This record gives sequence, structure tokens and C-alpha cells, in this order.
Amino acid sequence: MRELHLYGGNLEKSFEDISELAMNCKYKDCTHTTEPGCAVRRAVDSGDLSEKRLENYFKLQRELAYDGLNSRQLEKEKINRMFGSKGKMKRLMREVKEKNKR
Repeated sequence: MRELHLYGGNLEKSFEDISELAMNCKYKDCTHTTEPGCAVRRAVDSGDLSEKRLENYFKLQRELAYDGLNSRQLEKEKINRMFGSKGKMKRLMREVKEKNKR
């Protein structure tokens, strides 16, 4: 996808099948990961949508979210995506350190 230079790409247009399924999700802000009542996950589970296609959707979604960020903003965004916040990451690191001391 990067070779096509999809800067400012339109996920809804590129993944119309996922967008249509998402309209039937229980929650309007569904992330299609663990929410109950997710029509997209249901389609993957039933075989109507491939897991690989959904992974590609998530990958392009991340790339579009990171587009135009400087290195500090990019680092912050990745930490937020992985841990929820920098504070949560620091707490987790302290917990791991404490656990390793025992």
C-alpha cells in the first residue's frame, strides 16, 4: 500500500465491505477487536470476512493515524495505542521491575 502513496487515504472507500459490516455493530464507536455485538468480528468468525483483510484494515488505519506526525508525536501515539497512556506504561514498567526483584 505504501508504494501507492495513499496519503490521506479513505479507509471507508478502500474497505467498503468492512464499513458496511461496521454499520451493524452494536456500538457506534466499535473498534472491531473485543466488543460484544461486533458485526465485523462476527463476519470474521463465520468466515464471511478474512482475518487477513481485517488485519490489513487495522494496519492502514494505524498508518493513516501516524501520517504527518513528528518523531515525538509518533512515539506518544504508539505508547497510547499500546498502553493507553504514558502513565500506564510507567506503572506497568514499575510493576515488572518490582516483580523481577523478588
